[in-house]
Amino acid sequence: MERTLVIIKPEAVKKKLVGKIISIYEDNRLEIIHAHRILATQEVLEQHYADLKGKDFFQEVLDYMSSSEVVVLVLEGENV
Repeated sequence: MERTLVIIKPEAVKKKLVGKIISIYEDNRLEIIHAHRILATQEVLEQHYADLKGKDFFQEVLDYMSSSEVVVLVLEGENV
């Protein structure tokens, strides 16, 4: 059994696609271990996207991901 982190981005949250996205995971027999809706801070985003630091688009990613709430999921399943 494996686990993975999923972040449903601001655009999908704004367009009310969260339920449809979750349905796809559930239809594929993945279990949602954790689900949380948050407004990510710059500090958390800088840590999460640390591998992008120094790239021209780094600040754009941070700005976009902090522009609205995101939904954070931890999924569990085979080959997840």
